Amino acid sequence: MSPTRMRLTPELVVFAAAVAVLLALAGAIVVLWVQPQEAPSVTVEVVGDVRLVGSQTYMTGEVRNSGDETAEAVQVIGEMTLDGEVVAAGEQVVDFLSGGETESVVFIFDLTMPEADGRLRVASYKVP
Repeated sequence: MSPTRMRLTPELVVFAAAVAVLLALAGAIVVLWVQPQEAPSVTVEVVGDVRLVGSQTYMTGEVRNSGDETAEAVQVIGEMTLDGEVVAAGEQVVDFLSGGETESVVFIFDLTMPEADGRLRVASYKVP
């Protein structure tokens, strides 16, 4: 065997291994790119009881992104209603909520009406 032929075999093996790694990487990227993503599904619900502390009403909620993609600037609206009329309202923005993540929010209203109903809702969010 000539010295050139002896050197050529290891080079071909290394080249073939490098090509195999690159093809595997490209295949993985294509699979991830083609795989369908579930759009953000952001919900909010009141957690626990609405509680009165002094002259304020506290309402705790959980904002959940049950989708796969990220949601940005999630706008949460909290309202206290009495006989169908909104008597107090507030707004919070959750900056970043990745897929499957849950974030807690607390609304504090300067209101002491035990008979008022609390309600939370997601008004909007942005998909990056």
